[in-house]
Amino acid sequence: MEIRHLEYFLAVARYHSFSRASYAIHVSQPTLSRTISELEAELGMPLFRRTSRFVELTAYGEKFSLKAAETVNSFHSLINMKPKGSEKELVGRIYIGIPPITAATSFAKILGAFKEAYPHIDISLFEQGPKSIEKQLKTGLLDFGIFLPNDHQHY
Repeated sequence: MEIRHLEYFLAVARYHSFSRASYAIHVSQPTLSRTISELEAELGMPLFRRTSRFVELTAYGEKFSLKAAETVNSFHSLINMKPKGSEKELVGRIYIGIPPITAATSFAKILGAFKEAYPHIDISLFEQGPKSIEKQLKTGLLDFGIFLPNDHQHY
Protein backbone atom coordinates (compact mmCIF):
# COMPACT_ATOMS: atom_id res chain seq x y z
CA MET A 1 0.00 0.00 0.00
CA GLU A 2 1.29 3.42 -0.95
CA ILE A 3 0.23 6.87 0.24
CA ARG A 4 -1.29 7.54 -3.20
CA HIS A 5 -3.65 4.59 -2.66
CA LEU A 6 -4.98 6.33 0.42
CA GLU A 7 -5.12 9.73 -1.26
CA TYR A 8 -7.08 8.32 -4.20
CA PHE A 9 -9.41 6.45 -1.85
CA LEU A 10 -10.12 9.63 0.14
CA ALA A 11 -10.79 11.61 -3.04
CA VAL A 12 -13.42 9.10 -4.23
CA ALA A 13 -14.95 9.06 -0.75
CA ARG A 14 -15.18 12.87 -0.65
CA TYR A 15 -16.60 13.30 -4.14
CA HIS A 16 -18.84 10.19 -4.15
CA SER A 17 -17.73 9.74 -7.75
CA PHE A 18 -14.77 8.26 -9.57
CA SER A 19 -15.05 10.74 -12.44
CA ARG A 20 -15.23 13.84 -10.21
CA ALA A 21 -12.41 12.54 -8.01
CA SER A 22 -10.20 11.78 -11.02
CA TYR A 23 -10.80 15.29 -12.35
CA ALA A 24 -10.06 16.87 -8.94
CA ILE A 25 -6.80 15.02 -8.36
CA HIS A 26 -5.67 15.13 -12.01
CA VAL A 27 -5.53 11.37 -12.57
CA SER A 28 -7.24 9.42 -15.33
CA GLN A 29 -10.38 7.58 -14.30
CA PRO A 30 -9.01 4.15 -15.34
CA THR A 31 -5.90 4.76 -13.22
CA LEU A 32 -8.02 5.80 -10.25
CA SER A 33 -10.34 2.80 -10.62
CA ARG A 34 -7.40 0.40 -10.93
CA THR A 35 -5.71 1.88 -7.85
CA ILE A 36 -8.89 1.54 -5.77
CA SER A 37 -9.34 -2.05 -6.98
CA GLU A 38 -5.73 -2.81 -5.97
CA LEU A 39 -6.34 -1.34 -2.54
CA GLU A 40 -9.54 -3.33 -2.05
CA ALA A 41 -7.77 -6.51 -3.19
CA GLU A 42 -4.92 -5.89 -0.76
CA LEU A 43 -7.36 -5.29 2.10
CA GLY A 44 -9.61 -8.18 1.07
CA MET A 45 -12.66 -5.99 1.61
CA PRO A 46 -14.74 -3.67 -0.57
CA LEU A 47 -14.43 -0.01 0.41
CA PHE A 48 -17.26 1.29 -1.78
CA ARG A 49 -20.76 0.34 -2.89
CA ARG A 50 -20.99 1.26 -6.54
CA THR A 51 -24.13 1.85 -8.58
CA SER A 52 -24.64 3.54 -11.93
CA ARG A 53 -25.71 6.70 -10.07
CA PHE A 54 -23.40 6.99 -7.06
CA VAL A 55 -20.51 5.65 -5.03
CA GLU A 56 -20.72 5.37 -1.24
CA LEU A 57 -18.53 3.96 1.49
CA THR A 58 -19.21 0.52 2.90
CA ALA A 59 -19.25 0.17 6.69
CA TYR A 60 -15.65 -1.04 6.47
CA GLY A 61 -14.85 1.88 4.14
CA GLU A 62 -16.17 4.36 6.70
CA LYS A 63 -13.91 2.92 9.42
CA PHE A 64 -10.99 2.73 7.01
CA SER A 65 -11.49 6.38 5.99
CA LEU A 66 -10.82 7.57 9.54
CA LYS A 67 -7.40 5.91 9.66
CA ALA A 68 -6.63 6.76 6.03
CA ALA A 69 -7.33 10.46 6.61
CA GLU A 70 -5.22 10.42 9.76
CA THR A 71 -2.36 8.69 7.92
CA VAL A 72 -2.45 11.03 4.91
CA ASN A 73 -2.58 14.10 7.17
CA SER A 74 0.39 12.81 9.17
CA PHE A 75 2.31 12.07 5.98
CA HIS A 76 1.71 15.58 4.61
CA SER A 77 2.61 17.21 7.91
CA LEU A 78 5.97 15.41 7.76
CA ILE A 79 6.58 16.67 4.25
CA ASN A 80 5.58 20.21 5.22
CA MET A 81 7.98 20.37 8.15
CA LYS A 82 10.57 22.14 6.03
CA PRO A 83 11.49 25.47 7.61
CA LYS A 84 9.69 28.36 5.93
CA GLY A 85 10.70 31.31 8.04
CA SER A 86 8.84 30.79 11.29
CA GLU A 87 8.75 27.56 13.25
CA LYS A 88 5.19 28.42 14.29
CA GLU A 89 3.99 28.78 10.71
CA LEU A 90 1.10 26.42 10.01
CA VAL A 91 1.04 24.31 6.86
CA GLY A 92 -1.33 21.69 5.49
CA ARG A 93 -4.76 21.24 3.95
CA ILE A 94 -8.26 21.46 5.39
CA TYR A 95 -11.44 20.08 3.89
CA ILE A 96 -14.64 22.06 4.42
CA GLY A 97 -18.18 21.03 3.51
CA ILE A 98 -20.54 23.89 2.66
CA PRO A 99 -24.14 24.14 1.43
CA PRO A 100 -24.53 24.34 -2.36
CA ILE A 101 -24.50 27.58 -4.35
CA THR A 102 -24.87 30.37 -1.78
CA ALA A 103 -22.30 29.26 0.78
CA ALA A 104 -19.22 29.82 -1.38
CA THR A 105 -20.08 33.48 -1.94
CA SER A 106 -21.29 33.94 1.66
CA PHE A 107 -18.04 32.63 3.12
CA ALA A 108 -15.66 34.11 0.54
CA LYS A 109 -14.69 37.01 2.82
CA ILE A 110 -14.04 34.71 5.79
CA LEU A 111 -12.06 32.26 3.68
CA GLY A 112 -10.08 35.11 2.12
CA ALA A 113 -9.13 36.43 5.57
CA PHE A 114 -8.16 32.92 6.69
CA LYS A 115 -6.00 32.43 3.59
CA GLU A 116 -4.30 35.75 4.21
CA ALA A 117 -3.54 34.84 7.83
CA TYR A 118 -2.47 31.26 6.98
CA PRO A 119 -1.07 31.32 3.44
CA HIS A 120 0.45 27.83 3.63
CA ILE A 121 -2.81 26.07 4.46
CA ASP A 122 -4.69 24.89 1.40
CA ILE A 123 -8.49 24.88 1.58
CA SER A 124 -10.65 22.39 -0.32
CA LEU A 125 -14.35 23.23 -0.43
CA PHE A 126 -17.03 20.62 -1.09
CA GLU A 127 -20.57 21.80 -1.86
CA GLN A 128 -22.96 19.22 -0.41
CA GLY A 129 -26.24 18.87 1.43
CA PRO A 130 -26.34 18.80 5.24
CA LYS A 131 -26.75 15.00 5.54
CA SER A 132 -23.69 14.38 3.39
CA ILE A 133 -21.67 16.99 5.29
CA GLU A 134 -22.65 15.44 8.62
CA LYS A 135 -21.75 11.93 7.45
CA GLN A 136 -18.38 13.03 6.07
CA LEU A 137 -17.59 14.88 9.29
CA LYS A 138 -18.29 11.72 11.26
CA THR A 139 -16.07 9.61 9.00
CA GLY A 140 -13.21 12.11 9.03
CA LEU A 141 -13.44 13.04 5.35
CA LEU A 142 -14.13 16.67 6.21
CA ASP A 143 -12.41 18.79 8.84
CA PHE A 144 -15.23 21.34 9.08
CA GLY A 145 -18.82 21.50 7.95
CA ILE A 146 -21.13 24.46 7.67
CA PHE A 147 -24.85 23.75 7.58
CA LEU A 148 -28.10 24.41 9.37
CA PRO A 149 -29.11 21.33 11.40
CA ASN A 150 -32.61 19.92 11.02
CA ASP A 151 -33.16 20.14 14.77
CA HIS A 152 -33.40 23.91 15.32
CA GLN A 153 -33.81 23.54 19.12
CA HIS A 154 -30.09 22.93 19.64
CA TYR A 155 -28.70 26.24 18.44
